[in-house]
Amino acid sequence: MADKILHINTDGMRRDARSIKYGQGTQLGGTAKMLIDCCDYADQLEAENEKLKKFAREIIKDYCWNHGDPDGGDVQDLAENLGLIKSRIATEKDVDPEWDDYEVGDTIFVFSDILKGNNNG
Repeated sequence: MADKILHINTDGMRRDARSIKYGQGTQLGGTAKMLIDCCDYADQLEAENEKLKKFAREIIKDYCWNHGDPDGGDVQDLAENLGLIKSRIATEKDVDPEWDDYEVGDTIFVFSDILKGNNNG
């Protein structure tokens, strides 16, 4: 989508920023790199947005419209399949014996980069 939005003009011809990536960027230098990076980032955001929208649609459809009760395992599976969370092995840093039900070496789930914020993840 980003490559359809962001355009530059080189040699009197309209070219999308992706064409710079494949042979037109040498004369533009840093500007071309910046445009390519912007397009790549826009593509990444678009893909992340689609995953979040799919997650929201499934939750609303299954638990609001169909009057179902949310099942934590199903929600976790959906989030994992969409790449919103990921599993990893717990380390000592992860485990608080007073609060956690898991131990070092157990598989735990954490937010993927899509959902990481400044204070969590």
